[in-house]
Amino acid sequence: ELAEWIAGLPEDKRETLVKHGLLADVPAVLKKPLDRHLADFERSLQAKKNNPEYVQLVVRRVKRVFEGCRFKMWADIQGDAVEAYVASLQQGESGISAQTFNFYLQACKQFGRWMVQNERADKNPMAYLKRQNVKVDRRHDRRSFEVEEAQRLLATTAKAETRYGMSGYERALVYRLALETGLRANEIRSLQVASFDFQALTVTVQAGYSKRKNEDVLPIRVDTARELKAFFADKAPEDKAFGGSYQQLTDKTADMIQADLAEAGISYIDDVGRYVDFHALRHSTGSFLAAAGVNIKTIQTIMRHSDINLTMGRYAHVLRGGEAQAVAKLPDLSLSKNESKKAAG
Repeated sequence: ELAEWIAGLPEDKRETLVKHGLLADVPAVLKKPLDRHLADFERSLQAKKNNPEYVQLVVRRVKRVFEGCRFKMWADIQGDAVEAYVASLQQGESGISAQTFNFYLQACKQFGRWMVQNERADKNPMAYLKRQNVKVDRRHDRRSFEVEEAQRLLATTAKAETRYGMSGYERALVYRLALETGLRANEIRSLQVASFDFQALTVTVQAGYSKRKNEDVLPIRVDTARELKAFFADKAPEDKAFGGSYQQLTDKTADMIQADLAEAGISYIDDVGRYVDFHALRHSTGSFLAAAGVNIKTIQTIMRHSDINLTMGRYAHVLRGGEAQAVAKLPDLSLSKNESKKAAG
């Protein structure tokens, strides 16, 4: 009851009571509004050298949920209310996916853990919330590009008009790099010219921008390195690798590739509802490597997966005709002519 009464007070009155010592015996967590705790949480994430975009995303998700639930104080937080609000964001055709549902819950639970670890609260009321199974959420399945489709996308885009600050040729280089390395959009966005070592034929993603929070060094093809080196000739080492007049790769990569796909005559969504969006470029990396007969452990290393089942289940798509080619490689088990006659007789 005391917590509810304190939560209902205007902030100026609450501060006045604190100033005069009238809430001296009340736990600090009950005196401080949630937005103050969230501001401290944000500073804590920044102090740990997290990617600034990651920090903003986590805090923004927590704020959206708390505002949607009308939580003002820590004592207001109820786990079932959080779960119900995030579930409401899934309603309708444009609702969030199961994976995004999990991201929202993860952000809220992370804030709750931080409160407990910093002795601002005794327990996390959101700790018991369960993630959804993304495998049964079919709203945004992706497919791999076919080799011919990838070639057509690159060839068409290279001659296309400027979009999102980048020439068609620069966009084609971005798509090519994603197809050959499996780099994600945000990882490519973080790259500087100095991220590329054209002698060692590698590109390095700093730990703060890697999904697994490790520095990742990936190989690049000789011919791709040659084109990139020429493209970067007039840039300084500290310049962003891509972005054109925007100075950085746009955050609207989904819209960008959709426009280029249309120009190349490639459907963004196929007849069974699968997408070929920007992240499908990464899917294609694993699929192309698998189709080329590359060892699955090597594919796992290139894709930077901690679990080999993820490599097999999510990215090693079978390209059209792959089943027939695989069966054709089986040993010839046909009977000789004489044995066939005997069997027939």
